[in-house]
Amino acid sequence: MLGGVGGGSSENLNGAAGGSGGGGSAGGVTGTGGAASGSNTFAGGSGTSNGGSTGNYPSGGGGGATAAGGNSSGSTAGPGGAGYTLTNIDTNLTSANFTSFASMTVISSGGGGGNYNNSGTSSGGTGAGNGGSPGTNAVSFGSGGGGGNSTNGASYVGGNGKAGFVIVTGK
Repeated sequence: MLGGVGGGSSENLNGAAGGSGGGGSAGGVTGTGGAASGSNTFAGGSGTSNGGSTGNYPSGGGGGATAAGGNSSGSTAGPGGAGYTLTNIDTNLTSANFTSFASMTVISSGGGGGNYNNSGTSSGGTGAGNGGSPGTNAVSFGSGGGGGNSTNGASYVGGNGKAGFVIVTGK
């Protein structure tokens, strides 16, 4: 499974392509989600412009390993795409068998999108960061951090993604 990549910004509205695509941003126009490349990857969601009198510019969510990132809707940023359940890979991949999976049940989820001029939050996929003020960090391997908001003149940073890992199986 390939890792995701960053979402769009006010300078580049479209999310970048990667393992799973980053969510698109919106700054007066719609930004498309980044494309996915490889197996078990999905595109990021699109950001929309809800400028007008509200001045909100919500971003799309990042793509996950089993679902695309959600598009923004109205003044709400898009949710992150769902990741891959560890026990679907192998029934032995549990925190009881591997301490490095402590508190993890899902990996490679997409982070929730951020929003300009809105203090709301957006959900990341299980184990990924939520978008908000600030965006939260991912806690599961291969998952994206949540996007940061910019509200009331203050800008908040996005959360950090969590590094992926490699599974080697023997026959």
